[in-house]
Amino acid sequence: MPSGEYPSDDEIASLTQMDELVFGDQAPNKRVQDIFTRNAPDAAMTIVSIAKSSSNDNTRLRAAQYVVDRSMGPMSATSPPKDGEVDELTKAMLDFHDAVTKDAQNQNQGRGGA
Repeated sequence: MPSGEYPSDDEIASLTQMDELVFGDQAPNKRVQDIFTRNAPDAAMTIVSIAKSSSNDNTRLRAAQYVVDRSMGPMSATSPPKDGEVDELTKAMLDFHDAVTKDAQNQNQGRGGA
């Protein structure tokens, strides 16, 4: 089956048969959990790939937010920084903003701008 295509009914039946041979009489919900656990790294990489390369801004934002929430915890679940402190994500965003602003200013000066 080529990447990105859904499996056919025959392929699903074949995979189900192979799964039954591997897992025997294991409870179906346990088998499902095992399948999800085995495929979690691929699923995580898919979400990261969507966050990096989706053509839709909203999709990229939602995937990126999911990655941040899963890795750092939702911002509402973390304690706010003390006065004057900046959390790591905010610091990284501020550093990125400063770099982009500096780059834009340098490009503008190179074109004879103010």
